[in-house]
Amino acid sequence: MTSRHDGLSEFVSRNGRIKLVKLVLSHGWSVPQLATELEVTRHAVYLWLKRNETHPCNANLDKLIDLAASVDRARTIEIIYGDVATFQTLLAEKFENV
Repeated sequence: MTSRHDGLSEFVSRNGRIKLVKLVLSHGWSVPQLATELEVTRHAVYLWLKRNETHPCNANLDKLIDLAASVDRARTIEIIYGDVATFQTLLAEKFENV
């Protein structure tokens, strides 16, 4: 049995995903434009922006990462590296006594 792995998107948190959405929107994109680009409804994007609602799925995240990088590559990298650093810290804390 082969397992599916969605690459980088597997390691981006809900919070990181929302930061990427907000990054794109902060660079002049509207919710309808973002929804069209990601092939989702405007309602989906609005739900992503509500705290504790939902977030972009892995397939949408791949597109979102590319879009975010096109508007602000440095900030996109910072957001993703921040998630990786948090993950590493949590792993270290979890297994420090093992």
